[in-house]
Amino acid sequence: MNELSPREAFDSPQLVLVDVRPTLERYGELGFIPGSLSLPWSDDLDPYTDDLAAIARGQQAALVCATGTRARHYARQLAELGELQPLVLQGGVLGWDGVGLPVCGRGRDLPDEPVLVPEQFPRQLAACFVGELAEVALERDVDPLRLLRDCFERAGQSYEAPIPAELHRVLDQLAASSRRLGTPLPRIAANLDRMLAVLPLPAA
Repeated sequence: MNELSPREAFDSPQLVLVDVRPTLERYGELGFIPGSLSLPWSDDLDPYTDDLAAIARGQQAALVCATGTRARHYARQLAELGELQPLVLQGGVLGWDGVGLPVCGRGRDLPDEPVLVPEQFPRQLAACFVGELAEVALERDVDPLRLLRDCFERAGQSYEAPIPAELHRVLDQLAASSRRLGTPLPRIAANLDRMLAVLPLPAA
């Protein structure tokens, strides 16, 4: 199986980084790579393969875990099925962080009281991300607000009435789209941390 160094992955914005760790580990002390998509590993390989293909959307996927060990093992299992040949991020999140690349969502203190009204989340997201998206979208004929709505749809969420426990999926999709469009990863990480500060931890 092929492996990518963190720098190679950083320089490949069309690469789909798939975080295979359990959800609560992703939002734990190590944090996660901005622009990566969360798809916790399942030993039920047929539906997992389908889900991985769906989020990769025809692009090359690279599996990410904490150190690269689990991702390497999972990639080998997927390759044996013959349908997908995912890459592996060498060193995982620790390797990425170790070369000074941005990480977000590190273990955080939860607010005592909810600070998010779900119906206001789309507007907060727009205020946080869309202005920056507009900067990089001008040359690509992309409507930032349409892109925002598309991210809700890909996350399986209603733009008008999203489910609070699922809002992290929307953030993932928006960050991944921003990465593909060329928004600098430190800015994506800062925007993610701003939004994560008003969300409860996702359900496991």
